Amino acid sequence: MIPRIALLSLVLGATPALAFDSTGRVGVGADAAFTGGPAAHVTWWAAEQFAVQATAGLLLTGGAAGDSTILLFGAGGVFKVVDTERVNLEVQVTTSFAVGDASLVRLEPGLRPEYFVTDDLSLHATIGLAVTVVGDNGAPGFGEGTYVQFGAGGLLSSAGFTFYF
Repeated sequence: MIPRIALLSLVLGATPALAFDSTGRVGVGADAAFTGGPAAHVTWWAAEQFAVQATAGLLLTGGAAGDSTILLFGAGGVFKVVDTERVNLEVQVTTSFAVGDASLVRLEPGLRPEYFVTDDLSLHATIGLAVTVVGDNGAPGFGEGTYVQFGAGGLLSSAGFTFYF
């Protein structure tokens, strides 16, 4: 008897995803940030090599001062660098801002391989660097008391999936 996982891999292997023009396709998906919480995104491929992406996420933190809930909203672009039969290597650049118990603005460049399981479903992982600008009393922007943080996190440094229509 063939185990179910072997049967599933045969079915997926029998229908390979081929490199195709993704222009005009829209995808919805979810991500799990390594340093935060869940996020959802909508991706629209405006051209074969460029997509626009909108992201909304939730960051739950805990500390000595208490727990905090932060909503993250981001917009940015995905630039296809390498396009093969099953895997795209992409550069993702997102600008995000937070509302809730903290206010901040982030610029998040990252590298993202996207593996197509089928023509409509892809898995991806993103690793990047979050550049955070925080002003006085946690308010975003530049001014007296403004500082810049470098580190992983934000809406990048995550793994997830996208389903394309």
